[in-house]
Order: sequence, then C-alpha cells, then structure tokens
Amino acid sequence: ISSIPGILTLTNSIISGSGSFSEKWSGKQINEICNLNYAPLIVSQSTGKVTLIGTTVTKSEGTGIYVSGGAQLSIDSTSQLSSNGERVGSLLSGMQTHVVCNGIDASGYPITTSIDINSNSLPSYSTNQETWVFADSFKGCNSIIRTSGINIYGRIAPQTNTGSITIKSDESGQKTVKASVSGNNLNPCDRILNLEIRNQYGQTIISQNLNESSSNAAGAQWEGIDKFSLELPNSYFLDATTQSKFSLRVVELGKGNQSGWVDASLNFDEEQASPTEEEPGVIETKSTGLSTGVIIALSVGIPLIILFIIAIVIMCVVISEKRVAAVEKK
Repeated sequence: ISSIPGILTLTNSIISGSGSFSEKWSGKQINEICNLNYAPLIVSQSTGKVTLIGTTVTKSEGTGIYVSGGAQLSIDSTSQLSSNGERVGSLLSGMQTHVVCNGIDASGYPITTSIDINSNSLPSYSTNQETWVFADSFKGCNSIIRTSGINIYGRIAPQTNTGSITIKSDESGQKTVKASVSGNNLNPCDRILNLEIRNQYGQTIISQNLNESSSNAAGAQWEGIDKFSLELPNSYFLDATTQSKFSLRVVELGKGNQSGWVDASLNFDEEQASPTEEEPGVIETKSTGLSTGVIIALSVGIPLIILFIIAIVIMCVVISEKRVAAVEKK
C-alpha cells in the first residue's frame, strides 16, 4: 500500500503480511539483520500522508510502515502495530521493525519527515519499553511517541541493567578480557552504540563500538536484543586484581548524558598448567612425599629385614638350647 504522494487514511482495517521467516534471518550477520527498509507493507514518501485509525498492521516479513522524503505518519491509540519484521532465529532474535523513517533525500539533504504515534498502539512498549520505531533527528525525522506520562522524541537511549568483566589467563600468562552486558533498548541497528568502561578513579578507559572490531578484539556477540558480550583490549587490565573496581554503560553516539553507569562484577578465570610427567620412581605421592622407588624398596626391604632378624633369633635360641643340653650331659 502506498501514498506516493497523496493522502491515505486507513480506518478499522487489518493490513497483514505472511508472517515471520526464521530461515531468512538465521545465520545472517548484523549488517544484513539491520536492513530496516526491507519489504514494507505500507510506504509513505514525498508529500504523502498516512493516517491509521483503529487499524492493525501486523506480520510483515519486513518493515511494517516505511516513511521517507517529507511524508507524514499518524497512528492513533486504537490502532496496533505488532509482529512486524520479526528477526526470528537471528543474532537479534526478538527484534521487530514496526516503523522506519528516513528523511534524507536522494541528494543527501534532510527533509523534515513527521511521525506521531500513540504508545497504546505499540504492545511492545508496554511489555519491555521497546517501540521498534526507527526514527531520529539525524535522519531528518521528527518522531513523537505519545505516552500517558511523557512524550518520547526519537529513539529511546540504551540503558544498561547488569554487566560483568571476565579476565582469563592461559598457561603462558596471556590475558583475554570479555565484558557481558544486559539491558534495554540495546538494539544497534541504524545508530552507533559504544560500550564504555570506567575504572575506580572515574576515568573512562575504553569506548568501543559494538559493531566494529578494534585492533585486537572482535565486535559484539549478540544473544538476542537485550544481551551481548564483547572482547576488550587486555592492555587496560594487566594490573587488575580482585580489589579492582570497574563500571560500564552502553551509550548512543551524541546521547551520552541519557545513559547511566552500572557497577561491573569482576571475575578471574585462570587456567592451571598441567603437571609434567616425571620418570618412574621419582613421582612423589601426596600422602607421604616419598618417591615411588623408595616406597617400593621399603615395601620389599622391611619384610626381608624382619625375616632376617627372626632367623637370627631362631638360630640364637637353637644354639643356646644345644649348649644347655651339652652342659646337662656332663
């Protein structure tokens, strides 16, 4: 359905696609998963205007509604956007794409493109604070999501809930460092997200892009929409001890003041070197500290010594008895 240009008003309608396609997203990389304007159900471009009243847009294989180039979109509280562009089976499993806005024209200049949505039309917002509306001012989009409390302008900034840093040392002493983070609104598509690490002195020692690899660390490994792990340069943790303190947060470029810090738990995982094989007879036992050779010698020698002593005693007794008998005969 398209309004290029023109006015499109949908009242008490159901616009439905064929549903999600898990085989399409499984095994895809982040840049493919973040193809946001893929296969929209409704397109509003140029001077077009789309209004939804009591209308449901659901089960789009790709984007539910794509708005661009100066168009306008209005969705009332009795409408509903659900299950659009579900990335089932992907690294960002749980992600959806209800509305995507791009206010940049073919020449690269922004054209004001307007979106006005009542949050009651977004079940995902009441469930986990995810709007799945991809619209921000840097793309020329004036986006308002109206809630009962405050209005949300643009995309919601990422919020970190928990974080941990694991330092692993191998047999050679080489360290690898990995951060694990969970939170809300962490979706990396169509924006730049950085993981920032701060030491106990309040100094930010690392700011690493989630979607790009550094000189010695890979990009983020996603486990759904709200959790990821990221390898960090080990040079910042060479002197870390169990007493060290770190905090972390995920920030969107240009919106650092909207994201808070959380304390990171610090874990150490050290691999123990395998014991070297010794020659038989010199491996010490845990119970006595004696070598196997000594134990064998003692186990054989002691009984022989005892037998020797017993034999001497018997001989002495026999000789003594013979002497006594000889004296009695005299």
